[in-house]
Amino acid sequence: MGLHEMSGDTYWILDPIDGTTNLIHDYQHSMVSLALYEKGEITLGIVYDPFREEVYHAQKGKGSFQNGLPIHVLEAETLSETMIAAGTS
Repeated sequence: MGLHEMSGDTYWILDPIDGTTNLIHDYQHSMVSLALYEKGEITLGIVYDPFREEVYHAQKGKGSFQNGLPIHVLEAETLSETMIAAGTS
């Protein structure tokens, strides 16, 4: 069932092992992901990295944080100033 098919106002969405294939192969890039869906949109996201003991969270209108400290996106003007990554399962 997609989010657009749900009735009601508020849901927690949990992925207890975000990166299952990585975990199975002992590649330590798996997280616990939690999101709050309210009235048609995601308003809060929390990601926990147990391997690095880091918690990331972002709340609509309130910013993004790593372990409670504010983080932000860099303002790159050219593609050469960015990092691009792709993954496959």
